[in-house]
Amino acid sequence: MNTIYQSDFPRIITAIAEWCACLTVIAKYPRRHSGARLLGLLGLGLTVQCLFLAFTDRLPILLWVPCMAVAVGLMLVLIATCCNMPLATAGYCTIRAFVLAEFAASLEWQLYSYALYALGWQRGSASAVALSAFMLTLVYAAVFSVMFCLESRRTDPRAALTFRLRELWSPILIALSCFLLSNLSFVNTGIPFTSSAQTDIYNIRTLVDLAGVAMLYA
Repeated sequence: MNTIYQSDFPRIITAIAEWCACLTVIAKYPRRHSGARLLGLLGLGLTVQCLFLAFTDRLPILLWVPCMAVAVGLMLVLIATCCNMPLATAGYCTIRAFVLAEFAASLEWQLYSYALYALGWQRGSASAVALSAFMLTLVYAAVFSVMFCLESRRTDPRAALTFRLRELWSPILIALSCFLLSNLSFVNTGIPFTSSAQTDIYNIRTLVDLAGVAMLYA
């Protein structure tokens, strides 16, 4: 079972998840734009997110965290540009969206890798590519649709969405802790809270990200 997961998931998977998570925010809150302009901004946001993470996929591990910080910044720009809300509120929504995206991407790649192993298909084959596209569509549609429905049913008082910048430290620390703990095994497997077994690494990442979603969306 430890040979099921052969590699980390491609950054393009993460980029699409981050964009979809932004959509759940943009769809819920009042928007600055509509029609063709909104669609253009969304298309531009998806393109920039995918290109940035694809081009930085092979950078040294020391640059991985800074690259992810830039990716979060791109999410913030998209949400702040499309949504009519204060910057601090956009920051809060971005933090939550980032953790949700991490969970969705981790779950999708874990299920895809397991299905690939169970079917006995070779990674990179036409069948594997089709399976990846199917699993991405299925998991992302399920995760983001469920979260959007849950969020839409909750009516927050206006005061609850008004933040001061110093009030963002708590969600930032939660998101940062989840991100670091869920990915620590990819950096060092010889310390507590990490594992050298690939299946354990993926389980840790998915479950820690799920815990982060529960804390930030509760």
